[in-house]
Amino acid sequence: MRSKSNIIIFHRLLITLAFCLSGNTAFCLDESEMNALLSGPATAVVKNGFTYQGKLSRTDQGDLRILIESDGGEAILTFPREEIEAVIFPGAALISLAEDWVREGSLGEAQPVLRALYRQRRSFLPFLTDSERLLLSALPEASLLNDQPEDAIAIARNLLPYITSDPLREKLRATVLLGHYRLGLKEEAKDLATEWIGRQNLYGNSALGWWVRAKIDFEEKNFTGALWTSLHPIVFSGQMPMDYLSDCYALAIAASHELQKEAKAHLLYSEMQTRGIHWPEEELFAHYRLLYDEKHLDPASQ
Repeated sequence: MRSKSNIIIFHRLLITLAFCLSGNTAFCLDESEMNALLSGPATAVVKNGFTYQGKLSRTDQGDLRILIESDGGEAILTFPREEIEAVIFPGAALISLAEDWVREGSLGEAQPVLRALYRQRRSFLPFLTDSERLLLSALPEASLLNDQPEDAIAIARNLLPYITSDPLREKLRATVLLGHYRLGLKEEAKDLATEWIGRQNLYGNSALGWWVRAKIDFEEKNFTGALWTSLHPIVFSGQMPMDYLSDCYALAIAASHELQKEAKAHLLYSEMQTRGIHWPEEELFAHYRLLYDEKHLDPASQ
């Protein structure tokens, strides 16, 4: 039973959470307040109909262990995964808040809440519902957006064995690939990009693996490799949007320029404009954009 002081603290936290849910992010919870909402006993619902509330842990064999405290002492119950119907954690209001932010695409704002929920549940991933895993799968991307690639890689890899949706698994693998590239682990990123490419069909909706391979080649001044790798998704792209296609165009144009293949560079630049594909906002390629903007405006310079 909660003491009077704990009840007052809990009510204050709920008021603060209401500000978050209304969009007043300046009043949102800090980490200690979120931990307070997430602390407390969890509930295990067993398939035989019984419900137990207590502190959860896992055995070495992966079974669920429940520590139940009462005035008469403590009791520890253990259940294998197949006997558990559901596990209910405290913090349902935080789940609603995180779901709203993820739905709106506000992953930067969602990350602290998602991180707190993940820490609460990471030892119990096999016992979570599909909707809970789906929500937590937004955390790796949020971590990547907030320049935390190590966290993004670790969390994505922890979640992958428990994700059954193929598109969601690909999204997590893409995060692992991007995380390695952003950490400067080029050899590992190349290998992951090659694996990624091997899983795609010719007319997919992303050019991520091709872009990573071509970008590393360009950075290593292998301009021929960068050109032919970046051209692959361009050749097979259709009218449907494709992630990283504009980046591949920029790479192909830059590599063509470095190889003194000006005709190919101009052709690719004109094709970008005809297709309405915007130049990516990346400092590395800003010089090439200015160069071909000027040449395109002045045909005599071509």
